[in-house]
Amino acid sequence: MYRGMPYEKYFQDMDSVLQVYEARPHWGKMHNMNMDQLQRLYPKLEAFSRLRKQLDPTGLFLNAYFETLFAISNKGNVERLQNSVTFTS
Repeated sequence: MYRGMPYEKYFQDMDSVLQVYEARPHWGKMHNMNMDQLQRLYPKLEAFSRLRKQLDPTGLFLNAYFETLFAISNKGNVERLQNSVTFTS
């Protein structure tokens, strides 16, 4: 799909087909699965979530997509980190 193309129907149709085969989506790519579906497909998802939180406690490597996908509310931590960074030339 190219940027700006209507992708929603295409993704819905693909998700329906892929679910029949219990296919797992790439986390970095857009898809329509929710956290419950991902937990069934990724048996170690909870362990990943704990490790992600341990290695990135401030959420520096999160973006809005991953916050939504993994049901993480991290906005306050990121803002505090951004406010504490000083740039020098």
